[in-house]
Amino acid sequence: MNKKMLLFIVLIILFIIVLIFLVKIIGKNTTPMENKFKIIKDSTINKENFFNFGPINDDDIDKIPEFTFSVVSEEKNKSKYNVLIEDVVDNDKESLLLNRKYLHYELKLNNKLIKKGKLIDIKNNILDTRVISNNEENKYSLKIWLSINATEIDWENKYYTYNIIVVPAV
Repeated sequence: MNKKMLLFIVLIILFIIVLIFLVKIIGKNTTPMENKFKIIKDSTINKENFFNFGPINDDDIDKIPEFTFSVVSEEKNKSKYNVLIEDVVDNDKESLLLNRKYLHYELKLNNKLIKKGKLIDIKNNILDTRVISNNEENKYSLKIWLSINATEIDWENKYYTYNIIVVPAV
């Protein structure tokens, strides 16, 4: 019985050593994805003050300034990327952050409408996913506006600010 127990313990220790060795080898051979995408902000609009218009009907969004930016790849081959929208939260004013459910958006790529909807419906903050070649440029324009359905109580004295980020897609 002691020999069986000793053999069992030796096998467990050997298994753990092999497992640790494999983890180290796999860890050395995998490199994190490097971000080789460049974002160029073409726009000079102040993303913090676009609510001066108040609630807008979806049919009247031509009055809204658009935030324009370009994505350029520095990869040698075709590569896939995500355009993300991230809320910018001022910790001192977190309670004044405007809820995304009151915001609508329109996204164009190279002057063609590719998405339009409610900001709250965007999954994982991904506005768009594309494949791009080396030195290719994708020009985006983004409009965000306050829905006509928002009441003054919903948006008055509140703010919404965002950043656009481009990251490699898996």
